[in-house]
Parts: sequence; C-alpha cells; structure tokens
Amino acid sequence: MHRVPPRPPVPRRVNHDAVARSQAAARWLLGQWLRARRATVTPADVGLVVGPRERPGSLTLFQVARLGGITARSYQAVEAARRAPGPRVLEGIITALPLTAGEQAYLRRLAHAATCQTVDPPAAATADGAASRLVDTCRGAGFATDHRLRILAANPALHRFAPDLVADADLLRWMFTNPRARRLLPDWQAVAASVACQMRREQVRHVHDLAWYDTAIASIAVDNPQAERLWRWSLLHAPDTPPEATLRIRLPNGRITNRTVTQLHCRDQDVTVTVIS
Repeated sequence: MHRVPPRPPVPRRVNHDAVARSQAAARWLLGQWLRARRATVTPADVGLVVGPRERPGSLTLFQVARLGGITARSYQAVEAARRAPGPRVLEGIITALPLTAGEQAYLRRLAHAATCQTVDPPAAATADGAASRLVDTCRGAGFATDHRLRILAANPALHRFAPDLVADADLLRWMFTNPRARRLLPDWQAVAASVACQMRREQVRHVHDLAWYDTAIASIAVDNPQAERLWRWSLLHAPDTPPEATLRIRLPNGRITNRTVTQLHCRDQDVTVTVIS
C-alpha cells in the first residue's frame, strides 16, 4: 500500500496591522501603569535622600533610571509608550521600583504583550461548552465569564442564588446597574471594586480589545458614576487582588451570612471561573 506522506502544517497567517495595534495598546497601558505606580513612590521609600534644592514628592524619571541602572531616555520612552522595554530595561524598572510579586508579574505580562508577534483572538463560541463542563464540577454557586465578563455558563446553584445575574448574563452591568446587586451584597462597594480589578486583569490578557474596556465603563458610568471611579482605582490595585476572599451575602429573610468566593482563570479555555461556597 502506498502511504501518502502527511502534508506539512499550513503556517498561520499573521495580520501585521492587528499585531501593531495590539503592541501599541500594550505600550500605552504599560506606560499608564508605570506613571501611576511611580507617582505612589517617594525617594524615601527607596532609600534616597532629597537634597535641600530638590522638591519632595514622587520619584522622578531620572531617579528611576539611576536606581535601575538604565538611561533616563530609555525609561522615558517606555513610560511615554514610544517603546516596549527590552529585557535589560524591564529588569532595571523592577529593580528601581518597590514592586510586589503580583505587580512584577503584571508588569512582565504587559511587557510581553508589547512585543508579542501574535494577536490572541477573542474567546470562541466553542468555549461555552468547556465553560459549562468546568462550572458543573463546582461545589457551590459557580459561573464562568469570558474576557468581557459575559456569563458563558452558570450551574443550578447560581440560578437559585442570583437568578437575575444569570438572566442579565453580564457580570459587569449587573454589578453596576442592577439594584438587586446592592441588596444582595451588603459590601457592594468592595465587591464592585473587585469586579473592576477583574476587568483590569482581563484587559491585560486581551490588549487587542483595549478600547472596549474604556468604552464599556464610560457607557455604564452614565447610569452609575462609581463605575468610572472604581475603574481608575483598579489600575494600581488589580495586580494584587487575592484569588480567594470572604463575601457577605444578604439572604431573602434579611440575615447576613459569610461565604467564600474563589476565582480561577483557565488559560486553555480563556475563561474565568468564580465559585461562591
């Protein structure tokens, strides 16, 4: 029998325009985050003594460059979103700024996105089936969301726990525009802040969709101005959000009980699973 040799795999066609837009978006987000983070650090925080002629305040571009052993021009180019940081500049920034482990990972993810030569596509419709299988294994009220916080799947426990959330099928809009969210969550402000942080983390994973996030927040802020305020707040707080937290729930009889909320991002399916137990 004559065997036909397998055909070599067809190389994936790269959309260079889309890659360039994605890289530019990542550079912009990286620069925005660095400026905001630098503004929270004073010279004293990193052991620098301010001279009598220097104004006290946050770290300057030149101080960051000196602490990191890089040139001020190279750091300024990164913060101004003109250039992605190379390995040496990236390590210099991490050395200069007092970053947590979560912030370092966040910075590295942004730096990678700013140089990545491929564009991650939005979650495919086939993710719905995978999300359903993941949620069905949850012990407690569980649901899966895509990178825009749309609910792809929810188990029966969530239907009983928050039927209006399942009906809305949109965690972001439910949290900020549905009055029942405030009645269910006594600590609504803290929970809404965690949702904003979740959105920030998804924004970093999907820089190709960068404009959608700001547009969505602006649309929701028309009905609830707190959405925009918490969105700005989340810029610096998203990297260190814990995967597990205590959630206070108001039951139908008015009694308040404590639950545990756990989040896990499933990279293969590109969905985030939330479990309330």
